[in-house]
Order: sequence, then structure tokens, then C-alpha cells
Amino acid sequence: AISAKQVHSEDVRVLYKALPANHDMIKFLAEHVAMLFWNRDIKASPAYETLRQEIPAFDHNINAVMDPLIAQRRENNKVERDERIQKLREERRAQNQKEAKARSKAAKKGMNLVEKKPEEEEAIDTQVKKPVPGADETSTTPCFKNKAAKRRQKKREEKATEASD
Repeated sequence: AISAKQVHSEDVRVLYKALPANHDMIKFLAEHVAMLFWNRDIKASPAYETLRQEIPAFDHNINAVMDPLIAQRRENNKVERDERIQKLREERRAQNQKEAKARSKAAKKGMNLVEKKPEEEEAIDTQVKKPVPGADETSTTPCFKNKAAKRRQKKREEKATEASD
């Protein structure tokens, strides 16, 4: 029963009470149960948690096996996290250098890289000036390509009148 994948918690309790603390079977049993905990293969974990509370030597032996594993996992996680952070920093640095290079090129050409607001660009693209029937040929009014552009223009006009009030 001891060589089976799962050892019954009552068997562990009996062995810990019957054998001396430094016996090889006790160490093997603690390692076996600790690895089941570590791999999350243990079936009756509440029973084993109770057993750990009842028998301090069992708890100590389990912790002796699991503490180095936990420390190793934390170290690996830290290394992976640091590598991800370093990679992100390098990507940001490359992006910033690329943008700086583009700004420098534009400055050399005498261009101003002030970005237009999307609303302004859209308003320019969606308005077409055309003559109003019955008015002077020089008189023009915006003709909107779609309803959304018309609504946006109306909102802008409303805001302008509110601001002037």
C-alpha cells in the first residue's frame, strides 16, 4: 500500500506513530506526499492538512521538501518577470528612437508635425462647398456627404453658440 500512487492518510498516521522520526520510511513518505501536494495530484488534501496539524513532525518533513521547491518557483517567476520587463523596455526604447528620428527628419525638411484632431480632419473630408440655388454664384454653403457628419457639424455649431453666450 505504501508504494501505491496515493497513500491513505490513516496509513501515514500509523507509520508516524509507530516508527522513529529519523527512519527512512518516514522520510520517503513525507517526500512522496509532498510531491503529491506539489503536483496537485493529492486526492484527500483536507485529510492530509488535518494530519499535518496533528503530527508536527509530518508537517515539518513536508515543509522541508516543499520549501526549496517554492523558493525555486519564486526565483523562476522573478527571472521570467524581469525578462518580460526588460523586453518591454527595449521595445519602448526602440519605438521612442523611431519617433525621434521621424521628428528629426521632419524638422530638417521644415515640416511641422502638429497632428490635426480627428474631428477637424473628418469635418474637412466630409464637407463639400457647392453653390446654393437662387443665391449669388459666389455664395456657398456646406453640403454634407452623410448624416453623421451633419450631426457633428450641428453639435459644433451648438457648442460655439453656447460658448459665445
